[in-house]
Amino acid sequence: MTNKPKLLFFAPNHFGIDKIIYQNLVSIDAYDITVLDDKQYRYKNIFERIYNQFYKFFFKKNFKKIYKGKRDINILKNKTFDISIVIRPDLLSNEFLIFLKKKKKKNIVIYWDSMEKI
Repeated sequence: MTNKPKLLFFAPNHFGIDKIIYQNLVSIDAYDITVLDDKQYRYKNIFERIYNQFYKFFFKKNFKKIYKGKRDINILKNKTFDISIVIRPDLLSNEFLIFLKKKKKKNIVIYWDSMEKI
């Protein structure tokens, strides 16, 4: 058995396109695939929601994205990847994207604007 390259895959769950791409990657059977889920951060209480809205309005920071990035870093910190495929990297925190850049040999990034332009 040969060692397959390790692939990290992230895509938002828009119209199920993430599942279609994932299924095609699996059918190729050329990669050991890890999927980074698109689950959004949930506020712990109403005060956290107000705090996030305040910072988004005044400081242009989205704590939901930052908290999700920290969660994802903790999940992947002991793993390495040969390739990462990221669709819509704007949904990920800058901290996580920098972390991801250090963890792989090759990045493939796809910016997707809308279905109307396809």
